[in-house]
Amino acid sequence: MAPLVILLCLGGSGALMQSLPSQLVPQEDRGVLLAFVKGAEGTAYNRMVGNIEQIEQRLMPLVEAGTLSSVSLQTPAFGGRCR
Repeated sequence: MAPLVILLCLGGSGALMQSLPSQLVPQEDRGVLLAFVKGAEGTAYNRMVGNIEQIEQRLMPLVEAGTLSSVSLQTPAFGGRCR
């Protein structure tokens, strides 16, 4: 009985995926980038500021083009571990 229920659920999910529009997330809900940047241990604050500025320079054309609506960068990541 359980395999039949699983197959019916999978089949129903597949049918719904085909019938629903492929764009489920409106364009206005896209385009936000949150980045937590961490340097090597012992990296100086000024070096991290320079690294963040390089990242911003690479991302700003995406903001200007409208691909990204906002960018939030945080560094250095003191007191926590990023995994």
